[in-house]
Amino acid sequence: MLTAFATPSGARCGVERQAVKTLQDAASGRVKLIPTRSTIARLAALPRPDAVPATRSLPDVRALAETHSYILRNVVLKCWRLEPDGDYHIVLGDGAASIIAEVPDPACMGISPARNQAAAVRARLIAQLGPASAGRCAAVAQVVTVQGVLFFDAVHGQIGVAPNGVELHPVTRICFSRDC
Repeated sequence: MLTAFATPSGARCGVERQAVKTLQDAASGRVKLIPTRSTIARLAALPRPDAVPATRSLPDVRALAETHSYILRNVVLKCWRLEPDGDYHIVLGDGAASIIAEVPDPACMGISPARNQAAAVRARLIAQLGPASAGRCAAVAQVVTVQGVLFFDAVHGQIGVAPNGVELHPVTRICFSRDC
């Protein structure tokens, strides 16, 4: 079993496709950080790429679909919580479907080009909602616009997971308002 590792600062970091989730993999330079507008329904309907490992055997493989960034406008931030790996787990909904968005701990992002953006998103979340807590997903019900890089996670019973395991990970921007 893989376990989280700790940074010199003591932050616990994830291990499952961690380099891909934090834009530190060899293919991260191909990621288009200028987003395409989309919807939760469209992202949740994307076919899961064969190149995405269903297991931990190929941890740093980035599928072509994972080289795109998306922006979701006027979605509902349903709940959020602090994960054991230091990520902020955010559930976004549109009334019919939900999707996960994750904001990694910048201490776990090394030299990622999205490190400063993740730090800014985390600061904005705390300023708007207060500190995140571990455990239960704290209800929010606030309209937001969220931008992030497409990522396919293994479906393992996560709160708010889309049927295909698609997420925005890392989140690179968030705005707490309608029509941002």
